[in-house]
Amino acid sequence: MATKKKSFEESLQQLDKLVKQLENGDAPLEDALKYFEEGMALSAFCRKTLNTAEETVMTIMRENGLSDAQEVK
Repeated sequence: MATKKKSFEESLQQLDKLVKQLENGDAPLEDALKYFEEGMALSAFCRKTLNTAEETVMTIMRENGLSDAQEVK
C-alpha cells in the first residue's frame, strides 16, 4: 500500500504535536530522539513548501506588473 504524502497543513499539525510532546519532557530518550528527527524533517518540508509558495506569489505579482513592495488591491 502506497503512503499518502502529507499536506502542508497536516505536516504543520503533526509538527506542533511533536513539539508539545518534546516540551512535555516525559518521553523516554529514545522516543524523544525519534520525535526530534521527525520534527526536523517536517520542519524542512514546511519551510520548503512556504518558500515555494512565496516564490509563486512573487512570480504572479511580477507577471501582473506589481513590484514586491506594492500592495495587491
